[in-house]
Amino acid sequence: MIKLLTCFHNQFNTSSGDPVVVTHLGRVRGRTLDKAHVFYGIPYADPPVGDKRWAPPSSVSPWTYTYDATFPRPACMQVCAGEFSRMCPPKVSEDCLYLNVFVPVSVNLSLPIVTALPVMVWIHGGDFIAGSASKPLYDGRFISNYSNTVVVNMEYRLVTLCLHYQKSTTMHAINILICVQKMNKGLMGLERHEGE
Repeated sequence: MIKLLTCFHNQFNTSSGDPVVVTHLGRVRGRTLDKAHVFYGIPYADPPVGDKRWAPPSSVSPWTYTYDATFPRPACMQVCAGEFSRMCPPKVSEDCLYLNVFVPVSVNLSLPIVTALPVMVWIHGGDFIAGSASKPLYDGRFISNYSNTVVVNMEYRLVTLCLHYQKSTTMHAINILICVQKMNKGLMGLERHEGE
């Protein structure tokens, strides 16, 4: 059986009270809100812009600074007309391959985590036409806090930007699969454990 477990390393809080965790890519600063510690907009791939627009996502590059994960990033480009206009996020961008992590507020991020928590990965719907992980309906703070679970959701490319670089249009979920694959390899403090 495969389990996703949290494994943040060398946790500490800044003087401002914002939680900071150290990952193999670099430090990440989040926010502590009423129901969870929240890390918004953590990149899981390099921005798919410019000459990378029509290419499969590439691995995210490590950073040497403290990454600011205190605010949601724009949703991916999508259909914002007709019946979809009411669901359109306020900001969209081609630079959108980010995930959000919600950790229960009861977890003390200034101490090493000794008991791993279950991880729920939420993939928003929208038929690869519209949608966003940062939609208020998908706010993971409450599920995280009340179920003592780490909740992860992510943005992924939609519409033409999702399909154009693929050899087969039957592979509509390639961005999602790459995100989950990278999380299973230990990206952003999530590890894959077998046999438990």
